[in-house]
Amino acid sequence: MKNLSNLFVDESEKEVAVLGSSFIQNFLSSGDVSKGFCVVSNKRVYFKGKCYYRVCKHFKTTKEERTVDLKDITGTGFSITRNFLLFVMLLISIAWAIFVTITCMSYFGVFQASVAFIPFVVIGIIYFICHVKLFEISFAGGKISFKATDYSQQEIADFQKALRIAKDGCLGEPSPLVNSNSVGDELKKYKELLDSGAITEAEYDNLKRKILN
Repeated sequence: MKNLSNLFVDESEKEVAVLGSSFIQNFLSSGDVSKGFCVVSNKRVYFKGKCYYRVCKHFKTTKEERTVDLKDITGTGFSITRNFLLFVMLLISIAWAIFVTITCMSYFGVFQASVAFIPFVVIGIIYFICHVKLFEISFAGGKISFKATDYSQQEIADFQKALRIAKDGCLGEPSPLVNSNSVGDELKKYKELLDSGAITEAEYDNLKRKILN
């Protein structure tokens, strides 16, 4: 991807995978980072733009610019979270409804006073309907979350697969994505990692030597 190497710490790093390629192109051309994106090299993972972080079971948005060593990535996955502001409004509405019911019931009756619960019911329905599906990338010390609907399912699936292969290559571990245990298949797998830039020539030679031994 054009000028993508400018994001890397080390000039020798090679691109392995990207999440949000259209957002990256927009950032490279205009500097706009309204949407979050992630770039994986053969050494590090780079996060930039709009991300999400959890507050209990709710979420808030933030602008992130973070670099994590590839070896520190611990996993990826999905989670469902809800809007924190709606949660606060829900608590306020129920407190208000209880207060109005207690203070006004003697004047207007139970039925009239119960009208105060209508805002609580409406906000409650919106709260439980409106949720956000997040794609999370965990690393030692925390995690970065992106709004899953900002990316296609195929893009996320391809990104997860490439990230796992790159991490296996970085740690020198056999990838669980390969089902065959034969020496030929193992060598072929690491040759593909070498050709893609996920591992260096020295790392490839070291892995090859271990397999042949």
